[in-house]
Amino acid sequence: MSSLPLAGIFTEALSGAAAFAALSTGLIGGAARYAAVLSGCSEHEVELATAIGFFVGLGLALMAQMSEYAA
Repeated sequence: MSSLPLAGIFTEALSGAAAFAALSTGLIGGAARYAAVLSGCSEHEVELATAIGFFVGLGLALMAQMSEYAA
């Protein structure tokens, strides 16, 4: 039973990190997708832009979280 308070601490920290990661990946991935659609790219290029935007957003979220914990 002594692990329950410790689990609560990790759950609180990870829920905020997960929400920020979901926000940044969705926002950057969506922006990359719509930029590709509006510029008239092919379907393959649109999917590629979406994937690149997703991973860029994930990388930025990880860097932001690491800089927050390092400070």
